[in-house]
Order: sequence, then structure tokens, then C-alpha cells
Amino acid sequence: MAKRGRPSTYDESIAQEICRRLSDGEALGAICRDEHMPPQSTVRAWALDDTGPGFAARYARARDIGIDCQVDELLALVRDESVQTDRARLIADTLKWRICKLAPKRYGDRLNLEATGADGGPIKSTVEVVFVSAEKGKE
Repeated sequence: MAKRGRPSTYDESIAQEICRRLSDGEALGAICRDEHMPPQSTVRAWALDDTGPGFAARYARARDIGIDCQVDELLALVRDESVQTDRARLIADTLKWRICKLAPKRYGDRLNLEATGADGGPIKSTVEVVFVSAEKGKE
């Protein structure tokens, strides 16, 4: 059966450049605005379909490394005492929000919930199962 839709324009050298730039913390939108780059939708389709040899895994790894790069950028911004402005604060807050949303397991807020019973021990629960005869309702 023939494939439907526009044929893939996958190019390994372009895929490598995309992954390198993503791992440097550059946004996919900025990368795809370059004239020789495919649209974002095409790159995402490559990742979803794993079009190239291992592209999906390389793309995901590049995204993870890019998040770490953004964390480094955030720390540099916060430590730079010469840029203590409202704009710098806005950039820092935006980066923090984005990093927490993109990698919540690594950089998100941690919330520990603990429940204890009235006596300070574990919560005790009881489940009662009652079987009712189907014939009882026929009388």
C-alpha cells in the first residue's frame, strides 16, 4: 500500500544540525525559521514517525540536554549582578516556569503528602463486601 501525504524531506545532515542546536538550548521555532530548515511540523513528524535512523531518540535527548542548557542560562542570569532589572527578573521567571513545565521530574516543585490515622499511625480502612442473592427479589 502506498504512503499517503507529502513525501518526507528527511535529510540526515539537517537532522543532526537540528539536534545539535536543540541541545544548545535553541528553540525549535527559531531553528525552523532558518531558510534551509524544514517547518516545525515536519521536524515533529520526523520525531513521531522516527523517520531517520534513531531520530526520535536523538531528538528527545537533544531536548533534554537543551533544558539543562536553559538551566545554566538561568543560573548565569541570576548570578550576573549587573543585570538586576525588571526585564531580567521577567526572563528568569519565564525560564523557571518553562523549565519546570518541560522537565517536572527533574526541575519541578516537589510536594510530599503524608496521611496518618488518628493515633498517628497509618490510616486504617475496612471494606465490606455483601453478596445478595438474585433469587431473593423474585418472591
